[in-house]
Amino acid sequence: MTSFSAPRISIIIPCYNLSGYLEPCLNSCILQTYPNIEILMINDGSQDNTKEIIDYYAKLDSRVVPINKNNEGVAKTRKIGIEKATGDYLFFLDGDDYLPLDAIEILLNEIIEQNADIVVGNFYVEQSQGFITENQIDNQCLSGNEFIKIILKNRIFSLCAKLFKKELFTESLNYHYELKRGEDASLLIQLVNNAAKVKGLDKKVYYYRYRCGSVTKETTGKNFFDAIKSRFIIEDYAIEYGISKERDFELGEFICFALILILINSKQLTKNNAHWKKIIKSKIKIYLYDNQEFTFWYKKNFNKNYWRLKFYLIFSLPDKIFSFVFKVVKIFF
Repeated sequence: MTSFSAPRISIIIPCYNLSGYLEPCLNSCILQTYPNIEILMINDGSQDNTKEIIDYYAKLDSRVVPINKNNEGVAKTRKIGIEKATGDYLFFLDGDDYLPLDAIEILLNEIIEQNADIVVGNFYVEQSQGFITENQIDNQCLSGNEFIKIILKNRIFSLCAKLFKKELFTESLNYHYELKRGEDASLLIQLVNNAAKVKGLDKKVYYYRYRCGSVTKETTGKNFFDAIKSRFIIEDYAIEYGISKERDFELGEFICFALILILINSKQLTKNNAHWKKIIKSKIKIYLYDNQEFTFWYKKNFNKNYWRLKFYLIFSLPDKIFSFVFKVVKIFF
């Protein structure tokens, strides 16, 4: 697979103020065991020396392709990379992460051998004690619809650690530029719907690092509710693609978890409190009152969250008060 006629892989790396992280990222790309790659470095108007680092590596290796643009956010930056890509397959890499040196070769071998549209690998995830393994899916073949259910169940949001056939990127895709967080998950579910076959691969193909100030890796803050909005966008796509609110409990669990996140982070609601309160109560009614089978299952498997949502629907009970009450009287539940 290293001959001149071998498939080309486009590695797409959006970059914004990553001068302290880019070198390990780029080193891991140019040293890949599979050589027929292009490395698209899309500089989204960085204000540090990100551009200079990219230009330096472009002189070292002709496969590094610098693309400079005004700052517009990661969704538009990623789309430019997709439009410029000349590869048969696309791989997405965050500029503060890096790859095992055989990652691309492993993924390409699998996607060709399995005649798959998407191959999904596993992560090494950085923790305070070092890197731990995080699995996305088991070593199995799935239809696009089956993988959508796993996306909902396991809350798989990232485009990373996956290899995509370029033909999945149709003109009808919505990149959701309005989102500062969660735009990748909203794109992922559309790509999966375009796929006939998704192959899980029980091998680690990605080192995921935590960087202070990273928009994609923050759990609270000004972009938190964009991440929540993206979950409701995903809900709409899932229903459009044939996932049932009544039969597929993965969807109900996914949305109920999003509602819990809103309640736990209710201090961030500020002026939009009435708006979010209306949404929360509407979703609770849909999933925990109108669907008795799911309600019974959710209460059995997520008892505390069930009561948290039910109490909020009836009493609009703030989460701190609920937690105190639940702790005191949980013996009765």
